Amino acid sequence: MLPASRLNLLFIAGLLFSTLLLLLFGPAAPGLAESGEAAEKSAAASLDKGQKKLLQKKAPSLEELMGGDVQLAKERIDLEEKLATMVDPLAMKERIPELEGKIEELAGEIDQAGQRPQQYDEQLAVLEMTLQGLEKIVTEEGGPYTQAQEELILAHVHWAKQQQKLTRAMEQIQENDALQLVAQDVKTRLEQVNSALELLGQHLEAQKTAVTRLEAMQVHLYGLEAQLREISHKHQRAIMTRTAPPFFAAEYWTSLRGISREAGANLGQATYAKLSAIKQELDHLIVLTILSLTAWGWIRRCAGSPGLSPRCAAFTRRPLATALFPVLTIYTLTLGSSGETPYDLTQLIHLAVVITLLPLSLLLIPSPGLRKFFSRSVLFLALTMLLQLIALPQPLMRFYIFAATCGGLILCGRQAWQTHRKQKNRLWLLLALELGALFMLVIMGSTFLGLDKLSQYLFTAFLRSLVNALTGWMLYQVTISLTELILSRTPLPLLRRHSQAISRELAPLFATAYLAIFGLRLLQILLRHPFSLANMGELLTSTIPIFSFKMLNLGVLLTTAAIIYATILFSRWLRALLSQELLPRYNIQRGAQLSVTRIVHYAVVLLGFIVLLKALGLELTQLTILGGALGVGLGFGMQAIFNNFVSGLILLFERPIKVGDIIQVGEEMGEIKDLGLRATVVKTYDNAEIVIPNADLITGQVTNWTLAERLIRIRVPVGVAYGSNIGQVMEILLACAEEHPLVLSTPKPRALFLAFGASSLDFELLAWIPDVAERLVVLSELNQEINDEFTAANIEIPFPQQDLHLRSVDPAAGQAIGPGKN
Repeated sequence: MLPASRLNLLFIAGLLFSTLLLLLFGPAAPGLAESGEAAEKSAAASLDKGQKKLLQKKAPSLEELMGGDVQLAKERIDLEEKLATMVDPLAMKERIPELEGKIEELAGEIDQAGQRPQQYDEQLAVLEMTLQGLEKIVTEEGGPYTQAQEELILAHVHWAKQQQKLTRAMEQIQENDALQLVAQDVKTRLEQVNSALELLGQHLEAQKTAVTRLEAMQVHLYGLEAQLREISHKHQRAIMTRTAPPFFAAEYWTSLRGISREAGANLGQATYAKLSAIKQELDHLIVLTILSLTAWGWIRRCAGSPGLSPRCAAFTRRPLATALFPVLTIYTLTLGSSGETPYDLTQLIHLAVVITLLPLSLLLIPSPGLRKFFSRSVLFLALTMLLQLIALPQPLMRFYIFAATCGGLILCGRQAWQTHRKQKNRLWLLLALELGALFMLVIMGSTFLGLDKLSQYLFTAFLRSLVNALTGWMLYQVTISLTELILSRTPLPLLRRHSQAISRELAPLFATAYLAIFGLRLLQILLRHPFSLANMGELLTSTIPIFSFKMLNLGVLLTTAAIIYATILFSRWLRALLSQELLPRYNIQRGAQLSVTRIVHYAVVLLGFIVLLKALGLELTQLTILGGALGVGLGFGMQAIFNNFVSGLILLFERPIKVGDIIQVGEEMGEIKDLGLRATVVKTYDNAEIVIPNADLITGQVTNWTLAERLIRIRVPVGVAYGSNIGQVMEILLACAEEHPLVLSTPKPRALFLAFGASSLDFELLAWIPDVAERLVVLSELNQEINDEFTAANIEIPFPQQDLHLRSVDPAAGQAIGPGKN
């Protein structure tokens, strides 16, 4: 037998098990009606979610069936307007074949580059740039169509729900005779919904076709990108490998057989390709020609104009080259580097830029040695580009590179010898020539040993780097000269007078822009990477890590510097325009002019600060924390500075004093030379400059001798001895005042007898003079004239005297003095 404890456990377990069975299977025990409900619930559970919603959804009421016509009509009108504003698939239907043609043309060029790597080595960068341009175009044009497709799908879902609702309502109307009253309304609405769905279907099909073809083009471009990347890797690996026999091998000399026929065939193909490119971009060439001829005629007419700087006058002596060079260079930097212009036409325009660069470089390079060096480098590059244009066979191209580097080595050696002998202080030039000679030796060795890819890359990169630097420097010089020339021909006299100064002030902006552009070109020449302004945009937007934070980028820094510099220039030009042209026309005083220009300067600086905040993406409301911190700082440690700042603003706007006024503060008197926001500079007559805080001028007592006008009355105090003729004295005083040239006749001078002094009869001469600055001089001259007239009239000018009268003497003191002593 089991123990009692185990029996208890078994009993409890059996009880729990039977309870669980009742809970699980107890509801299934009722009769047939309940079993039918269970079957219906199990059938409903087998339906999907959409069918459940349809079964559970109530039938629409009569109010719902009768209403909704107005809302449906509004939605239909909105749908038509939305479809009218969407991108038209028919436009893309016409655009797609053009893009597909360009992609197929690019695919053929990439295949050809892979089959003939020797001829298309330098074209890989251009192909990559063209590929990037097409990818950008396809992405930009496909974006609106993809968005339109998504919007059409959402609209189709919405109208399909309306159709489903109305279809179910029609079914219920047919089953219920009481709802036949609204059957026609529901049917009309259903027809509107069906027509809307049909219209959406047509647009959606067209959009889907366009998006499908665009996606196919993106896939094709992705495959071409992988193919081009493989070809580029292959070419990079081939740089350090021998791709041609060396000069001393018999294979090289045997490869020269039949070279003339190959050269003729290549020349014919190259000529046909160039003519096709010219025909394809004929509209661009016509525009370039018109711009160049217009600029040539204008520069030729401006030649010999007076007041031009020597640099600008030198460029006017070469009008054709000066007109062609900037037009062609800007074209190569914009359209020529975008990848949309054919490579053959880009080569032709590059050659034209190099040819126009030659006569311009002879104008500005002062040193004869440097002039010869750069001119020959330009000639070598022009000849190299010409040989590449005509597709010179590779064996002859190798021989040309070897001969050109030999000539360059001799030129560098001769120039280094002349520099060492005549200009021993120019060590940087000597070092550059020695490095150039070493570079030429490397190119010669690689060409001789059969490292064809390496020699061609080094030779072309060396010449292109030199000409790139010279092109950037020359474009900078031409831009400044043309700016000066344009300003000198403007109708505004202020711009004509200051054309050279304005062009010099704009020079840093041009220098920064060209340094960035041509510096990027130099890097991409050396790294064999395509150049375009889009690459520059990516470089400007790339972030610069500061420690572990990525907060700034080059574009932000350049934008900040450009806005600050432009604000300073605009403020300076606006102040010059006001002070030299506008304000003098209205006879405004000099001090008032300076106050106006100073207020304008502060307003322009404030506007520039707001523009800078907007450019950096900051809002004024985001500076509340900074404003609170600034307020706390003002309350504690910057009270005096803020007080002087506010006082400076009050002085500028209220103008109790202004620049040029003569003021007296305490015992110091002088002329105001500068009225700043913090302090005012006063120059005394002893040539000392006193810096007075603005708060002292606002809160303290200041005597302004010239606030309203410079007219002033001077006082000449005079004392004569008792017994003098008072009338004669007054006549002499008035005569001295009237005879002085600086004393005004209106108001008339006056002589006054003021008092009986202790030692003299006191008079005062009052006279008006036109300028307070002459006060001391006039006072001195009047004193001198009065003294001379008094002397001639025997009128004594007394000095202070004191008489001592002894009325009584102490007897003891008299005895102490003794008899006979005073």
